[in-house]
Amino acid sequence: MKLMFGNCWRYLEALVLVAVALFLRMGIEILIGSELPTFITFFPVIMLASLVAGFGPGLLATVVSSIVVDVFIFTPGQFGHWNLGEAVSQILFIIFGICMSLVARRYLQMQQSMETLVGERTKALNENEARLRMAHQAANAGAWEWDIRTNKNYWSEELWRVYGLDPHSCEPSFEAWLQIIHPDDRVAVAQAVQAAAAAGSELSVEWRVCGSDGAVRWLMSRGQPKYDADGSFVRYVGIVMDITGRKQVEEEVLERDARLQVAYYQLQVTNIEQQAQSEELRERNEELALLWKQAQETEFLLRGSEDRFRDIVDVLADWIWEVDINSAYIFTSGRVKELLGYDPEELIGRTPFDLMPPDEAARARNEIQAVMARGESFRDFENVNIHKNGTFRYIQTSGVPIFDSQGNLWGYRGVDRDVTEQKLVERALQKNEERLRFHMENSPMAVIEWDNNFILTRWTGESERMFGWSAAEVLGKTLDSLNMVFEDDIPIVEETMARLTDGTSRHVIATNRNYTRSGAVRYCTWYNSVLVDAQGQMSSVMSKVIDISDRVEAEQRLDLLAETARRLLLSESPQDIVESLCTKVMSALGCDVFINFLGDEEQGRLYLNSCSGISAEEQQKIECLDFGVAICGCAARDACRVVAEDIPNNFDPRTELVKSFGVKAYACHPLMAQDRVLGTLSFGSRTRSFFPEDDLALMKAVADQVAMAIERMQSAQTLYKSNNELERRVVERTNELALSVTQLRDEISERVRAEKHLQRLNRLYAVLSETNQTIVRSTARESLFRDFCRIAVEHGGFLLAWVGLIDDQSGQLRNVASCGATGYLDDIRITVKDEPAGLGPTGISMREGTYAISNDFQHDAGTRSWHERGKAFGIQSSASIALKEEGTVIGALTLYSQEKNYFDEQHVSLLQQMGADVSFALDNMVREKRRLEAEQTLREETLQRLQAVESLRRQEHIMIQQNRQAAMGEMIGNIAHQWRQPLNTLGLLNQRLGFFYGSPNFNKEFLETSVSKSMELINYMSRTIDDFRTFFAADREMTTFQVNETVNKALSLVEASFKERRINMERDEAADVFINGYPNEYAQVLLNILINAKDAMIERNIESPWLKITVSSENGTSLVSIADNAGGIPEDIVEKIFDPYFTTKGPQQGTGVGLFMAKSIIENNMGGRLTVRNTDVGAEFLIEV
Repeated sequence: MKLMFGNCWRYLEALVLVAVALFLRMGIEILIGSELPTFITFFPVIMLASLVAGFGPGLLATVVSSIVVDVFIFTPGQFGHWNLGEAVSQILFIIFGICMSLVARRYLQMQQSMETLVGERTKALNENEARLRMAHQAANAGAWEWDIRTNKNYWSEELWRVYGLDPHSCEPSFEAWLQIIHPDDRVAVAQAVQAAAAAGSELSVEWRVCGSDGAVRWLMSRGQPKYDADGSFVRYVGIVMDITGRKQVEEEVLERDARLQVAYYQLQVTNIEQQAQSEELRERNEELALLWKQAQETEFLLRGSEDRFRDIVDVLADWIWEVDINSAYIFTSGRVKELLGYDPEELIGRTPFDLMPPDEAARARNEIQAVMARGESFRDFENVNIHKNGTFRYIQTSGVPIFDSQGNLWGYRGVDRDVTEQKLVERALQKNEERLRFHMENSPMAVIEWDNNFILTRWTGESERMFGWSAAEVLGKTLDSLNMVFEDDIPIVEETMARLTDGTSRHVIATNRNYTRSGAVRYCTWYNSVLVDAQGQMSSVMSKVIDISDRVEAEQRLDLLAETARRLLLSESPQDIVESLCTKVMSALGCDVFINFLGDEEQGRLYLNSCSGISAEEQQKIECLDFGVAICGCAARDACRVVAEDIPNNFDPRTELVKSFGVKAYACHPLMAQDRVLGTLSFGSRTRSFFPEDDLALMKAVADQVAMAIERMQSAQTLYKSNNELERRVVERTNELALSVTQLRDEISERVRAEKHLQRLNRLYAVLSETNQTIVRSTARESLFRDFCRIAVEHGGFLLAWVGLIDDQSGQLRNVASCGATGYLDDIRITVKDEPAGLGPTGISMREGTYAISNDFQHDAGTRSWHERGKAFGIQSSASIALKEEGTVIGALTLYSQEKNYFDEQHVSLLQQMGADVSFALDNMVREKRRLEAEQTLREETLQRLQAVESLRRQEHIMIQQNRQAAMGEMIGNIAHQWRQPLNTLGLLNQRLGFFYGSPNFNKEFLETSVSKSMELINYMSRTIDDFRTFFAADREMTTFQVNETVNKALSLVEASFKERRINMERDEAADVFINGYPNEYAQVLLNILINAKDAMIERNIESPWLKITVSSENGTSLVSIADNAGGIPEDIVEKIFDPYFTTKGPQQGTGVGLFMAKSIIENNMGGRLTVRNTDVGAEFLIEV
């Protein structure tokens, strides 16, 4: 409909444009006094209609314009009477109009396509800019622009970070940039930039900056000149990159080249000295130089090919690798850093199985070696790898074999793809399914699922507990075969099945009765939901079932009470229907006997009114009972309930009478009315020995209703007798009418009062009955209050009923529910405080926590503040009941009547009962709310604890990585010290070979000796590399190792640096000390302590420094002591040295996690102790495992 009106509006716009053009034409012709050409008037209108409204309205404008031209221009008033020239003009006019509409439509289509293209290009541009920013962040670079004409600069967000400045902390400019540059480079860089800008050439400069921490960094700036349309140089666009790392490498290379040049110079000198002695050596050197040149050319070509290959590999998202015949890596691409956290150099020489858990490695090795034995390719082989940070990654591996020129298998080349996210998603789905299954099995609701053939496929444990059949008995069977539907409810179930299967409803809720396996009948509510497949067809039905039998039973009892009250109220003679009502109640309670006595207080006797369940002879025995005789007489005498249980074993003499009836449990309630005993009502059971509280409460409610009915009956009888007596006196004393008029008026008033009292009682009974049903149904406090007010007005006949809650801050009452003459409550102020606004019945009831009544509202001093307002609404009486929640007064229920002296003691009793019922309902709601809040709090607390555990695990992993990186840096320095002497010796051996070559001493024995010594040195350096490589390898499992060997391993890595610092090391070791733990982590602990001791000696410039290591065992515990003479640890920090991130070194010399991780390894991972104490000359660390 909306689209249709939109189209009509566009066509209407075209007509309006034609009309406007016609009127404009007429006006212009009147002004100029001549006729205008038709195309000048209407062609712009046709074009405008086509552009604004579309092709269809353009055609309409063409047709309407041609008609207008024919009617008003060619042959005014004679449509269709054309000559040949006019006909041709009309045809051409229409053709041109159509062409203009087509051109306009084509223009609109092109404009729409252009807007779409611009939007796509803009989106692509934004995405490219985002990728560029990410690339700048990854490369530690930033972008800049410099407008030469305006001297304005633009710096990207990343550039501020590269410069070490806060974003937008100053105005970007050429002068601000010069201030960032190191003073030593500033002039040279400024000249280079100015020269490049003057020539309009590319800009490439390198300079230094000094950070706030004093560190010097190298930066490189490159800029491209940009020109305007005239070819004039207008601005630079470029980037700035942090090249500090590259500069450090270049400096190391230059230093190495300088050393190589010195060695080369020395070698040339030696060659010149030897040239005279051996021309053959020169020729060989020339050949060697030629081979070296060829090798360099070949290496250059290979490097070019390798660079191209690496560029391609780096672009790919997968990890590319090559392994030899022994499965050892000989090449890995840089993607392994993102995939597993390792640098490519770390994996060279290792096998893929070294990166897997032990069980996974064994499985993968067997399968891969079987494929390699056949020389076949493999694809998408799934395996689990361990990331460098310790997490697991799921990998898909594919590989192809590599053969040499003879066709022998040389190795494999392949790719690894990270499928961790996919695996995690699959596992998450599996966990969700398991969690759902767990909730279904442990839900308080029975869960039943059946397919589209009505065959049961799911039957949870709660289903078994509810209906009695086990899952093994019902799965695979149809619902009908169980015969679990109550016969009268079969139509309800059939209707539900039909709505679910024919697609009418996806969710159906139905309540019906069901048989259990034992034959018992249970009331159940079925929540049925249709599950559909990918095509939208029903695959199964999931039913969640709640047993509501207890609730139905409670509702039936309430209905029974309501029916009892209704029949008693409607009956003219309640005494005549007591027997039938009590028989019905007796059946509902499962009792066998009921007895109803009416009392005579003057004679002190009870007279049998009705009974059931006892023989006629037994009835004659109890025709009359004195007060205090048997259970009923005692209940009447004491005006209180008497309950006798387990009577066969009860020796109370009061139970002898009912014991003769064969009764095992007996409860007698007095019938009370205005503190008078009207009689008793009792129930007995011959099968049960005890009564539950619910049954006793129902008996009490029935007894109260019977008492009120009997009282009403007695009041009616009294009234009837009074009426008869009055009539008799009128007949007898007609002549004395004048003297008796006052007495007659009083008697009439009493009768009217009694009738009104009876009517009010009936209404209050109705209110009480409706209120009880509302309490059962309501789940929210607000709806409960609203229903109370509505029931009080509709069924109780009150003028106004309202509920107010106390405001904690002001103490005033806030209206939350009301019904009736609610205008009385507008802007009313009632408070709980002892002040004029709190002296009425509502304030008093809340302060005293009970009820308050004002039967003369207009003259009561406490209601003085509301006399005028109450008079306007006709209020004469008022009653208020305090509402309590968990024993605390939270507000009040207040009722208003138009009758004076409306509330008497019976009203008060009923109002108190109503207030108690409401408070009980409020307490139940509070308890339910607290239970839900406790469950929510428990869920949130569990989530927070899980997040805290995960955060601690990440922090611990970060500290381990920091400690290992720091130790690795220290080890690189130690290896440099250890290699210096072997390299020097190896150089001397090589020089000696050249020096002795050609001399008589240059023989086979001399050559073998030199070669042997050289190989020893090379093997020594190789072992050092192996020790360094394996030292930081993570231990996968605990092993038994010798402490002495681990100590030797740690000392070998720091021995050279200790010797360089002239630190004397003493060792006192016991043989054969073994422990079970992680050897590499244990060595790392030793290394941390040794490095800290060395740093302390260097920092304090200790003369004759020494360090002593003692290895021993005591009672099966290994003891390793490391003592030094570095002066010890200050007493104020000795307790903190094992804390994380605590260090006494400078910010560039330590992270403060070394000793923390050492203590964590020894005590948490290996179950030992790491302690420290100060000695006379230094500190002593003790490791106990």
